[in-house]
Amino acid sequence: MSEFRPWPPGSLTGAQYLALTMSGFMAMGLFEFPADLAQVAGRAALVSLLISIALTVGGAAALLALARRFPGRTVIEYAPMILGRWPGRAVIAALLLLHLFITGVATESFTRAVNNVVLPQTPAAAVALIYLATAVFLSWIGLVPLGSTCQVAFPAAWSIMMLVTLIAVRRVQGLHLLPSLVPGWGAVAQGVLRVYYPFMTCKVLYLLPGFIANRRRLNLALWAVGVNSATFLAQFLVTAGILGVDTLHVLTRPTAFMMRIVRFPGFLVEHVGYVVAISFTIFNCLFAAIQIWAISLLTAGLLNLPRDRYRLFIGPVAAAAFALGLAYEDEAQLSIQFTRIISPAGLVTGVLLPAVLYLVARLRGFKPPPATARQQEKPP
Repeated sequence: MSEFRPWPPGSLTGAQYLALTMSGFMAMGLFEFPADLAQVAGRAALVSLLISIALTVGGAAALLALARRFPGRTVIEYAPMILGRWPGRAVIAALLLLHLFITGVATESFTRAVNNVVLPQTPAAAVALIYLATAVFLSWIGLVPLGSTCQVAFPAAWSIMMLVTLIAVRRVQGLHLLPSLVPGWGAVAQGVLRVYYPFMTCKVLYLLPGFIANRRRLNLALWAVGVNSATFLAQFLVTAGILGVDTLHVLTRPTAFMMRIVRFPGFLVEHVGYVVAISFTIFNCLFAAIQIWAISLLTAGLLNLPRDRYRLFIGPVAAAAFALGLAYEDEAQLSIQFTRIISPAGLVTGVLLPAVLYLVARLRGFKPPPATARQQEKPP
């Protein structure tokens, strides 16, 4: 790999880092995962979801431990240091390809959701083009401006989503949740393996910790993981509590269906669905921007280019995501990508790979910088 060049000090504030981390893995399968989880795990769905959350926290903790051992570096720099040049480059290439595949599938998922729920007469290509153009602009302006955008937009979108979820709670029937508490361990394992995709994009922690100015704020990422995991858990509980676990699997997007039937006299009675659509659009545009930034940065690193040359690859990455996003002919193909490809790959790269990198780093004697070095770091 090329000689390491640290990013200029003061790149990301703690708030920008937190907002980017939360935005980087909120949108993936937000509407689809309750149905997929109910179909795969059945009455063990809730247990599968809780185990997935625990695994996500463990994977995030391992990535943050690596960030402490390699301050100012990303996986682009520390993977070859830990594993050797060629195995490290293989890790970078695998993450690049997986991020690209995820972005293509997310583009298709967003486009179909918009066509089915909000704009049924608009061509899918036009929706995908506007979506990716917005993401390209946000990734092009740079990580710090993107972080500032997430710092404002994500809390607004998340507040809208949680407000509507709270409105929907009044329609939850506790008896609908009881079947999901009965574990069948084979079904639990299938649920974790095939419906891990909402959590897998915490892989942004392979990159973002290398850009934060104040290293003492690295653990803010665990708050982001906790908030996002709680959001997915709330979405599942409310959706299953209203529709029933045994009904979820027959609906393509049960969360969107639930929003259509929510009524709250005197407050957003007729427009809850449109409000959720705005929130969903914000989530997805921020997510796509971070994905395109990550893929472009990984590409620059794989080609031994400095970090600031990532913009060279934003256009080709967006074009590839557009082509992948329009490659699926129906919802069944899209569901297969989520449950049979993305989720298992997410478990490997989001849980297993961080653990392996951390253990090998410890065995090879890589340690965090001494306390005196950390004390010299100045907050942004």
